[in-house]
Formats: sequence, C-alpha cells, structure tokens
Amino acid sequence: MTTDETTESKPKDPMYGKAWAVSSRHTSFADADQAREKLVTETTLAKVQRMFNDTFVVKTRATSLTTTPRKAKAKAKTKEKPEAKTEKKKRIGKQRQR
Repeated sequence: MTTDETTESKPKDPMYGKAWAVSSRHTSFADADQAREKLVTETTLAKVQRMFNDTFVVKTRATSLTTTPRKAKAKAKTKEKPEAKTEKKKRIGKQRQR
C-alpha cells in the first residue's frame, strides 16, 4: 500500500492540526466533565484531558464554521537574467578588494 492509497482512503478532518486552548483545570473528572458540557456549542469543541499529576484539563477550540484558514501571501517573483560569468567574477573581485 502506498502513501497515496492511505490518504485517499482516510481523508483528514478540516480541524486536524488546529490548536486547543486550555479553558480550565479540575481535580476530578466529574467537575471537568460538567465544565466541558457547559462549553460545548455548535461553534465550539471541548474535551477533557487527564494530565500526568492526576488533574483534568478542559480544552476548547472553535470549529471550522467560524474560523477561516489563513492563506499564505504569494511572494513576488522577479525574473532577472542570470548573471554572466564575467560579471560574477568582477563582483567577486570587488568584494575581495574591500
């Protein structure tokens, strides 16, 4: 099975890789779960995560309905003629003289 086959069979969720923000910390799962239920809406996801020191963290993030992905700005490409060997040698020679 190639990587192309695996990506076609398992499309990624649009929320894949989006950051979670810590909303609150609790000492018991029951308290954390109650806080999570209050935070869940159509536009917000919430989860409870158990930490290594037996505390529970409630994390939230906005769904893709409210957030728009940032588009990278296209860099302006300048097309210049490649530098001739003689011009390059002159430029390097001037740099060496400094």
